[in-house]
Order: sequence, then C-alpha cells, then structure tokens
Amino acid sequence: MKKIGRYKKDLFVIGLFLLLGIGMLFFVYGKKTKCPMVLVRVDGVVKSEYALSQEGTYVIQGKGGTNTICIKDGKVWMKEADCPDHICVRTGKIQHVGQSIVCLPHKVVVEIVEKGNLSS
Repeated sequence: MKKIGRYKKDLFVIGLFLLLGIGMLFFVYGKKTKCPMVLVRVDGVVKSEYALSQEGTYVIQGKGGTNTICIKDGKVWMKEADCPDHICVRTGKIQHVGQSIVCLPHKVVVEIVEKGNLSS
C-alpha cells in the first residue's frame, strides 16, 4: 500500500511538468504577431523591409553577388543565389519571428521580426 502512494506523487509531479511544458509551448509559439516583417540586411545594414503579407519576388544585391527572395503565403525563402555553396537556398521557407536565412558569401541576412523591432 505504501508503494502505490509514492507512485501517485511521482505521477503528479510528472503530469505537472508536462502541463507546464505544454503551456510554455503555447506561450512561445501560440502568440501571433500583428504584422511580422521581413528585414533584409547586407553587410549589417538594413537594405529593405517587406511585410510578410506582401507577396512578391525581390532581387537583393549583396557583397559580390545577387540573391532573390520570394514572399508568398506568409513565408519567405531564398529562391536563387549566385553564391558557390547555395546553403541559403537550401535553408528553405521561414515564417516565424526570429527565424533567418543567411548567405555568408554575399553577407545577406533575411530575417523575420516584429514590426516594432525593425532596428534590432
């Protein structure tokens, strides 16, 4: 009988941590920003800003080459790049605040930020 009571306490603690973890996931990923923005930097300098809802294809002139980004359906990705490794193209689509695509050879960074945090 004593053994069963101890397991109940363990299950309670495990359940509590699971609920806490699920709550944190909803807090972090569940909040929607009102207007996420796509911020394009070349060599650390902001070159352009687009709303994530502003669909289109844009050519970015980086240091030593060009990159083409595409914004569609609330996602952004590097469509083309004339860099030698194409890691930026293989990064894929991003859609959440805090995600970024980096092209090191051209010193281009494409990131999604909240509208109020454009300078960060």
